[in-house]
Amino acid sequence: MTFGYVKMVAFCSVFFTTAALANIVGSDLQNFVPAPSSMDGVTVNNALTLGQGRFGLGLFVDYATNTLPYFKEDDGTTRDRDKEFNDAVTTLDLQAVYGLTNWWDVSVAAPFIIGQQEGDNDEPHGYYDRKGLTGYRVGTKLRVLELGPFALGVVGTAAYNRVQDNPYTQTKWPSMSLELTSTLNMGRWLLTANAGYRWRQGQPGDSIRETLPVERFGDQIIYSAGAVLPLGSEWAVMAEVYGARNWDEFSEESPRSTSIHESVLGLRYDVTPSIQMHLGAGAELQHSISSADARVYTGIRWTLGDKEVARPVAAVAPAVQKVSFEPIPKPDAVIDLDEVHFGLDSFEVRDPKAGPIMQRLTEIMRQHPDIERIMIEGHTCDLGSDLYNMKLSDRRAIAVEKWMVNRYGIDKKKLHSMGWGEWQPKVANADAASRKKNRRVSFKIYFQKNQPTDRIYQASIRK
Repeated sequence: MTFGYVKMVAFCSVFFTTAALANIVGSDLQNFVPAPSSMDGVTVNNALTLGQGRFGLGLFVDYATNTLPYFKEDDGTTRDRDKEFNDAVTTLDLQAVYGLTNWWDVSVAAPFIIGQQEGDNDEPHGYYDRKGLTGYRVGTKLRVLELGPFALGVVGTAAYNRVQDNPYTQTKWPSMSLELTSTLNMGRWLLTANAGYRWRQGQPGDSIRETLPVERFGDQIIYSAGAVLPLGSEWAVMAEVYGARNWDEFSEESPRSTSIHESVLGLRYDVTPSIQMHLGAGAELQHSISSADARVYTGIRWTLGDKEVARPVAAVAPAVQKVSFEPIPKPDAVIDLDEVHFGLDSFEVRDPKAGPIMQRLTEIMRQHPDIERIMIEGHTCDLGSDLYNMKLSDRRAIAVEKWMVNRYGIDKKKLHSMGWGEWQPKVANADAASRKKNRRVSFKIYFQKNQPTDRIYQASIRK
């Protein structure tokens, strides 16, 4: 994406006070709206941002049955609640997102109707006259707070309508929304919750009212929640619920509610650290406007570019103060837990090989009382923000320290833990396998002064 295009997206995002794709947006035509970033869930926004200088592309295809509204016939009946096949709509959603800073993303998306099937056409109902682009969405996301495993962000959306005779609104900018999003890393689970408000503009035009008995409905309270459960280093289960609350009636002739509740359940596969594949299904929890009896979706996200991050800068002492620095002493031995790894975004010691390795290290300490201290150093891969990785590496080091103290009785005074974040990778962060090697903990052993230093201990256990 050229720099001029980035500036255009950023300008649109700020001008319309919008953000990176929430739920229940667009032209009121489809409720399944994929989020643009690889940091997000399927439709639920994450408070974490993509990272400065990184660019993401996404493509999702959704096949949904029974989403079109049907209206009562002369005898007062309607087939809208039937679970038989009435219609099917296939949509395609293209997204692009760019990280202007480590805490600010901007995005743009284009939804398309690429297929439509209809069953019985006798009953009055809404439908699409032709396939094609239905509108645009522009947005921005701000990460405003990050405290340990908890992050807080602000997101919003604006939708531009290109559908003529839209049964829900005639305005070109039919909706804007603003949300507060929170993310909590539970170690094994990643939980996200969003809540906000959606402003709906305009009302159906006279031409559509002559055909369908529809009325304007107003603003909505919007909310969503999601959970991600990793299954190893490449697979993850994703579950989400999203909804909108409204107290108006869309039509007296339709059983569909203006309050929306849907859910999706899917799998994510990380082909590489830069490419995600998605596959899943969903269904309505309440018979609502544009909700589907059932839907299936598939998608791909591709993230490009390395993060542009600010390197740590040493503090400058006042000119009147003389400051001297002592070099960090060279350790007498280094033990790297090559075979013990941490899950993505996790600081829990779950690898079964960790116990035997730390048992071996404990034996070394007991055999050599001349060991003065051990530095326990945590490390991460390069996914995530600088600040978050630094805190995560601290937690990994502290988790291992607690293991050694509580499970093996090591004197806490001899243990010192610290994190290096992503700054000391064992290998280049080129793919999923190499990133896994960098999510590790290493030990540096220091003997008492004036003791021999040419000692080497092997603590790694291999299959």
